[in-house]
Order: sequence, then C-alpha cells, then structure tokens
Amino acid sequence: MIKFYRSRRYFTVTVSCLSLLASWTWQVQAADLPVKPLVAKASPFTPACAWCGLYFGANAGYGGADFIANFTETDPLGDFHSLSAKHSANSMVGGAHLGYNYVFGNFLVGAETDVSMTGIKSTVDGVETKLPWFGTTRLRAGLTLAEYLLIYGTGGVAYGHVKVGDAAGGAIFTTPAVGWTIGGGVEYMLAPNIVIGAEYLHVDLDGPTVTTGFETIGSRVPVDLVRGRLSYKF
Repeated sequence: MIKFYRSRRYFTVTVSCLSLLASWTWQVQAADLPVKPLVAKASPFTPACAWCGLYFGANAGYGGADFIANFTETDPLGDFHSLSAKHSANSMVGGAHLGYNYVFGNFLVGAETDVSMTGIKSTVDGVETKLPWFGTTRLRAGLTLAEYLLIYGTGGVAYGHVKVGDAAGGAIFTTPAVGWTIGGGVEYMLAPNIVIGAEYLHVDLDGPTVTTGFETIGSRVPVDLVRGRLSYKF
C-alpha cells in the first residue's frame, strides 16, 4: 500500500515537471518567432489613389467658331428686311475648371465644370456676332495607362451667351445659348498635387430665336478648341 502511494506521488510529480518543462519550452520558442504586424484591410470604397479627389485649375488655348446668324426686321411701314450670315472667327480662349475624380482599378470616372472667356468675334454682311463666354458641365471617363498618365473622353452640356447685332451701329442683342459638348484629353501628374494636360473640345451652342420690337434674331455657334490645362489636386 505504501509503495502504491509513493508510486502515485512520483507519477504526479513527474507529470507536473514535464508540464512545466513543456510550457517553458513553448514560451521560449514563441519568443523567438517573428511577430507579424497587423495590417488593416483597406475598404474597397477608400479612394487611396493618386488621381482620386477634388481638383481645380486654369486652362488656356485657341478656339475657332462658325457663326450662323439670321437678323430680320419689319419697320413701321411694313417693309421687311433680312440679313443672314455664316462666318468663322478665331481667338484665344481661357478660363478655370473644377472637378472630382474617382478610380476603380485602372478605370477613372469623374465630373467637371468650367467657364471660359473668349475674344471670338466677326462681322460679315453687316452682321456682327460675338461669343464673349461659354461654359460646360461634363462627365469624364478614362484609363490610367501608367501610374501618373491618364487618357480620357468627356461629354456633357454647354451654355453661354451669343451677341448678335447690326455692325453699322444698330442694336446688339445678347441671346442665351445652350447645347452640348464632347471631347477628350490626356493628363500627366508632375507631383502629388500638380497635374498638367491637353484637351480638345467640340462645343455646339444653339441660341433661341429672340424678337424685340420689329427685330428678330436667331443664332447657332459650333466651336472647336484645343487648350492646355494646369490643375491642383487636394
């Protein structure tokens, strides 16, 4: 009986020692293992990219317009006079733009609005036509061909004012014009916040027919322009 209790006590002590030894060995080995840093998973909706975000900038270039103007007048005696002109004019074009981009993989989508001042003006057959300013609001979609190189297409609505009148000193009327625009461009990121680019746009403005007194004016102005861009990205 005494031998049984001794054997049982020796067995218990042996098991305890082996357990302590195994625990110490595991702790030593665990201390030698490299610690893998915890990396937070990025949300697929987080715009962690070079092109994402809000930007604004300036642009300047050269544009050409074809003016299509009709000017009719009926005087108090009932006599009818009509002038029609279709002519071209060219001028420097410059303005500012504001937009936002988002990227899915290599595919970019965004929206942009801009306004431009022009010196486009011409007089043909006694009719003077001007395009003092125009603006666009467009969607953009493109591909990042490299980390800092983007090519895109763009399209949307266009708006502005067309001035039409008698070049001999008669009244000049300003008609609001709305229309559409389409184009494309390329951009390159010089620095994390600086982007340069070049863009082509075709803008087609259709001014409504306006009647004032005895005079009626109608106009349409398609414009083609090429411009350079400089943008600051937040």
